Amino acid sequence: MIKAYYIRGWKDQYEVTSDDREAKPDSAGRPLRAGPLRYVRYPVSGHTMPVEDRRLKQAAKGPARYEAALCLWPKLLGLAGAQKREYRGWVLTERQKPATVDDLALFTGIRRKTIAGALELLAHADVGLIEFRPFPLNSEEHCEKLQNPANPAREKIKRILKKVT
Repeated sequence: MIKAYYIRGWKDQYEVTSDDREAKPDSAGRPLRAGPLRYVRYPVSGHTMPVEDRRLKQAAKGPARYEAALCLWPKLLGLAGAQKREYRGWVLTERQKPATVDDLALFTGIRRKTIAGALELLAHADVGLIEFRPFPLNSEEHCEKLQNPANPAREKIKRILKKVT
């Protein structure tokens, strides 16, 4: 089974409904937004440091790793929010495949070593902002879905390639 990074607490903390409101457990009747999110909810802490940031700083054992994790975190939220509803919360590529350190380096312009350290820190047991866990779609199912001629993403790519050639 394939593994991928997942934002812990995605649905409770960052998800929005189809009318761009906070998705709450009592939001019954308001479906989650189907397509990619326009924005990701991110709690405002004002002039105080949230507990998660304090734990992150403590686990970092140095400013460089702490700063790298703070820099990467919003990008991970953005990648997870840029997915269709069924994939939101997962850190995936534009092709809905689990993002690797190399992919994240390409997307962010940050060095691989820095990203690897930041991911390790964000997944640290005392921090727990992300986790590396089995991706729910097995690779065969996922590849079939992406290669299905009726897949809108596949059709869009075909149209773009037709224009270019």
